[in-house]
Amino acid sequence: MSLPASLVIPLFTLSLIHGVLISSISQAQSPILPFVEEAAVRGLDLFTNSGGSTGAGIALVDIDLDGDPDLISTNGGSNLSIFENDGSGFFIDRSPNSSPLGLQTMSCLALGDVDGDKDLDIFVGCYFAHDRLLLNQGNWQFTSTDWTPANSELDYTRTNGASLCDLNGDDWLDLIVACGSGTPIQNANRLFVNDGTGFFIPVDVPVLQLSEPTFQIMPFDYDLDGDLDLYVSNDRGLNFGFFNRFLINNNGTIGNPLTIFPSVAVDSMGVCVADLNLDAMPDIYVTSTADPHPLLINTGYFQYEDLSRDYGVNLGVVSWGCLFFDHGLDGDLDLLVADSNAPDRLYENGNATMWENIAPQTGLENPGFSACWVKGDIDGDGDIDLINQSLWENLKVFVQQGTPTKNYFRLRPLYQPPNYHGIGSRILVYAENMELIFTDQKTTGRNYKSESEWIFHHGVPEGKTITAVEVIYPDGSLRRFIDVPMNDTWSLPHPFLLGDPDADRILTAAEFSAMCSMRTTAQNPIQSGFEFFDFDGNFIIDEIDMIDFVKKAEWGDQDCNGNGISDFIDIFSGFSVDSNGDRIPDECFPAFIRGDLNLDFSVDVGDSSLLLSFLFQNNPLPCLSAADLTRDNVIDLGDFACLAEFLFAGGPPPSSPYPDCGNPLTALSCADRSCP
Repeated sequence: MSLPASLVIPLFTLSLIHGVLISSISQAQSPILPFVEEAAVRGLDLFTNSGGSTGAGIALVDIDLDGDPDLISTNGGSNLSIFENDGSGFFIDRSPNSSPLGLQTMSCLALGDVDGDKDLDIFVGCYFAHDRLLLNQGNWQFTSTDWTPANSELDYTRTNGASLCDLNGDDWLDLIVACGSGTPIQNANRLFVNDGTGFFIPVDVPVLQLSEPTFQIMPFDYDLDGDLDLYVSNDRGLNFGFFNRFLINNNGTIGNPLTIFPSVAVDSMGVCVADLNLDAMPDIYVTSTADPHPLLINTGYFQYEDLSRDYGVNLGVVSWGCLFFDHGLDGDLDLLVADSNAPDRLYENGNATMWENIAPQTGLENPGFSACWVKGDIDGDGDIDLINQSLWENLKVFVQQGTPTKNYFRLRPLYQPPNYHGIGSRILVYAENMELIFTDQKTTGRNYKSESEWIFHHGVPEGKTITAVEVIYPDGSLRRFIDVPMNDTWSLPHPFLLGDPDADRILTAAEFSAMCSMRTTAQNPIQSGFEFFDFDGNFIIDEIDMIDFVKKAEWGDQDCNGNGISDFIDIFSGFSVDSNGDRIPDECFPAFIRGDLNLDFSVDVGDSSLLLSFLFQNNPLPCLSAADLTRDNVIDLGDFACLAEFLFAGGPPPSSPYPDCGNPLTALSCADRSCP
């Protein structure tokens, strides 16, 4: 499937407006919380080389899907380091032998499930060397694979950045590669479409093949129409007039930008996107080598205002990566910027119009050649930790100390395979009276050359609670969650996954039993993992959810005990016992004696006659378990032989439950064929 360039789409108009008053959405400024650098203590001793002198790339993502973020780090050369998080923020080296992987001058990372098996694969961009795709085989094993047609030379580029996202709406992650220049043409930006197996087909999209040096291409739904558009960050705009570009996705077609409107022309490297003023529209920050570092506030219909000077975030020397995160979990977004020629900056979003650089007070005033920052809760204590990659230095791990004193949420939308991790999902979080307190979109390539933890982690403004969360999934469906508990991590599964957390499209007796154990009570509150059985999204697992589960399973309704209540509800509510997990209450089967087929509490010739009529005339039996004398879960002539030998030849009595075995007559239900 190709994505040709076609319809010309207008760019945004950039207005430089000075002296504009900014409406503050912040709460009272919180105490400044310092970070402590703990890389060596936590098992990380990683040195980074040049990687083309523009950065190398790190990823703080959950590789083994156990709920905590693991670490992948390039070193700018040929060594790829992979570390498993032990669950408490200490790291175990799982690095592969890099030689068979064929890695050289690594310059960026992109993560995504390219083959639809739910685990995360690794795209490694290399600087004037062959880019590599490492398929995750599980158990920390990765294999380098041929990911695009041989001899295309398209995998040998000046790769600066990459992103894996679904651009054509088929749920398979496609690949965008940002390159340093379009001369020669194979070094231009490229789009590769996933063919549905994890193999990528190059697509000719001339609008991407720029002569401008591109550092980062940020996918996001900028026009809020349900698909992912692209924002292209180009270097050398100050001297050569290269503009950053919006490329709008129209139902899978990447359109040409109009160049007649003014746009950002700076030495653009890193890009980060967030909704700063909570109007449900994405705003954009761009790093550069001079004033301004534009902060583009979205005013709608692709109209933006550069308010970087008004916010006080316009200055910098040679800046690279950037990210928005909620430092201190006070409910607003702060801005962290990497710089190679000046200390890094952390701009605190407070009540004042001007944001304050608090990097010196927090310990983040990194003085070296800082390139990449990523965020995530490394130690599982509920706050946001940071990792920095600077060239010609060791990796730095900045841990927020203590446990949060403010309320927060950690939310993870999940979608149906092959896009199980829900890339492209939008989230909106509301407080009382549907006041929007957070919105974002789950995309990859969010950080310069790097990936942060794939969880929306943010503070709840003081005095507020979460009353509703809305998720718009990649297929356009919307699901609403209410009364979301704070201070925990929750999955937000697409309806496809409800009742079926393994996504195998089959609702099983085991999943029914699991759901029965999750019924929420005062003594059994909802826990992480229960969300897959919360059909109505109210964070209570109750009879309403069970009814929806049974309906989705298409099991029909049954009331074998005749009490007017579904057997499934009887079992779920604890009114009935289902000791063998067959979804039928035990009381629906009478107690039995093995061999007593007619349930008259004796084993005699009448039982043998009944068994023969079952075997040869297909007449029903009152109790199949009583007829299984050989205990092989099959009713056949072998059972008749055992019964006849006992009755007519003085053979041994049937196995228990049988009175001579010392077991009471009610020792076993007809629903259970085994012997106690």
